Amino acid sequence: MRTLSELKPREASVIKELSPDCPLRLAELGFLPGEAVELMYKSPLGWPRAYLVMGGVVALRRSDADRIYVVNK
Repeated sequence: MRTLSELKPREASVIKELSPDCPLRLAELGFLPGEAVELMYKSPLGWPRAYLVMGGVVALRRSDADRIYVVNK
């Protein structure tokens, strides 16, 4: 299983699960199992990256993206 941080630009996936130590704020932002997610943009240095989830764009640090597991659509 891949993590959210492994997505390539414009690649879409579905969230499979969150790691047990994942902050609650990520779930509150829409990163929930079963939701579609897409990497929209990455900064010039690579991080943070902006993801499209539930109709909104959210920027995440790598440490947070590594806690979200995804599967291909």
